[in-house]
Amino acid sequence: MKRFIRRWVFLAFIPVTLIGLNKLEGSERFEVDAMFSSDVATLGRTTKYRISIKKTDPSSSLRLESPSKVEVPQRSSFTIGRFQTSDQYSSSESDQAVGILLEYELVPKVVGRLIVPAFQLDYMGDTLWVPAVAVEVRSPDFDMESEELRWMYIELGLDQKNLRLGERVKTEINLYVFDGLKNVNYTKPQAIGSDFSLDNIVPGPTERWVTEGLFRYRRYSWPLTITPIRKGKISISFKVTVDFRIPNDRLGFIRASRNEGANSALAIERLLEDSSEESLTLFTDNISIEVNPLTDGEQPIDFYNAIGNFKISADLETRRLEVGNPTNLTLTISGAGNHGSYRAPELDFGSRWRVFNPQEEFENKDYLSFLGETVYRYVVIPLSAEIEKFPEISYSYFSLDDDEFIQEVIEPIPLEILGDSITADNDLETEILAPARVVTEETDLKDLLAWTIGAKQRLNAPFFERAWFYLVNVLGLAVFGMLLFFRLRVLRIRKVPELALRLKSKAWLKKYLKLAEKASKTEDSEQFYESVFLAFCSLISNYDSNVEAISVFEVKKRVRVLELNENIKRVISSYLDQYEAHRFSGKRPDDPPLKNEYSRLNSIVRQIEGALRKEAA
Repeated sequence: MKRFIRRWVFLAFIPVTLIGLNKLEGSERFEVDAMFSSDVATLGRTTKYRISIKKTDPSSSLRLESPSKVEVPQRSSFTIGRFQTSDQYSSSESDQAVGILLEYELVPKVVGRLIVPAFQLDYMGDTLWVPAVAVEVRSPDFDMESEELRWMYIELGLDQKNLRLGERVKTEINLYVFDGLKNVNYTKPQAIGSDFSLDNIVPGPTERWVTEGLFRYRRYSWPLTITPIRKGKISISFKVTVDFRIPNDRLGFIRASRNEGANSALAIERLLEDSSEESLTLFTDNISIEVNPLTDGEQPIDFYNAIGNFKISADLETRRLEVGNPTNLTLTISGAGNHGSYRAPELDFGSRWRVFNPQEEFENKDYLSFLGETVYRYVVIPLSAEIEKFPEISYSYFSLDDDEFIQEVIEPIPLEILGDSITADNDLETEILAPARVVTEETDLKDLLAWTIGAKQRLNAPFFERAWFYLVNVLGLAVFGMLLFFRLRVLRIRKVPELALRLKSKAWLKKYLKLAEKASKTEDSEQFYESVFLAFCSLISNYDSNVEAISVFEVKKRVRVLELNENIKRVISSYLDQYEAHRFSGKRPDDPPLKNEYSRLNSIVRQIEGALRKEAA
């Protein structure tokens, strides 16, 4: 009888445990955080206390509700005033809120450390746990946010209010830090949002001292280039996190900094002996930009996405040629603009010439790839003795100074051709990139589990000695183990941001590969090459947690350093060029058999993943 009771108690324990496990960490639908608008508040002055409720899965279709006023636990150390709510979005393109922000006006009534305690919040049928949050309250004679002194701030030097789609523009981020603060460490500026791409930024900032009013600041400047990647109104902003050491007697530190001379320097050094470590995340103002297309009409057929102000020149290695012998044609594009984003001109001189794809070299003139020179080296072979001149070459770019397309024409070059005419045939070797063969393996899984019931079990044996009893227990333990494994995995993802990023990137990669497969079946080349580009972006972001917006130029630059076959790199570059041609010039991509291209894409993705793992190791 005792054994009977123990067995059934064990079976009853399994569902109870599963229910309890499901309640760990509260609701799985929402994430909750609490914060103050500033690290320091002033006695008797209003500050902002905020509660953020976000969906755990931003892509879910769950519609958020704006709650009525939520009662915050009252304390004698503060009073709660006006309450309001607002929606939170993942980007300016999103039309569905991913979170709700509850904001209260809070007035501190004591000097020192003020704590708003943790409390429970009922929201959309779930009970959420709002964490405790603290703020340092100072007396009115010291205000960290006063107009007289700002410890540090950042500015984005971007004056343009209108840009062209695909236009690369130079700007600068300036970080101002009050001179005298010690142990100052800062992060590289990070772009906020997905409306633009951060193309290039110098590795380290320049530093100089500037004076503002009675105080001196150290100014750190990062030159950079950005490119808008969608039409319409966009928002541009950046953030920088700064760690520093500051005296605890901050009012005395300010007074000592106002004076000059040895006494002031000694006073500052003495004050720094009693100091604390601080950290601030600074944000530039949101700059609103209107992005317009290059033109409302048709674009020139010889436009290859060059946007800026350029000069084009060409040089033939020799003017005396022999039929069938190759020579070099050098085409140079120099100036200021979107270097790395435009393509080489497609030269087609008919049946009298054979032209091979060019080799590309770029020389950077300003460390930002904004000023520079791109050199394309073509190998050309004359096939006819009747040729008298090298054909005319035309290349159009969109001039930002003239606000129109400019066509550069290289006039025909007189030639002397020796030998007899030939025709293009198989004797001249042409490089062909064959579609990668996809190998699949199928493994039949059968006879993995077989039950043998002995003679004793076919008799009237106790139920706990029968096969079905053990089957129920084993299956219950298996379900319990799986749920425990997934719960621990969710908790680990929340604690390890890098793991969450890696899994999210893999999910996006899977999504875009499915879209590419669907497009290959319907022969939709525009959707196919766009999905290919986004798949490559997902692969790269999997190994770089700082990537918030990736351009075609960055993908090419990243692929260039991977240990991949050169043929594979050329195929990847071809895919990106097809995508870019349609996005920025409106040119419809080529229409090869997309089913074969999709098979090749899967092979390339596996090779890139292998190269990234090898690089990470």
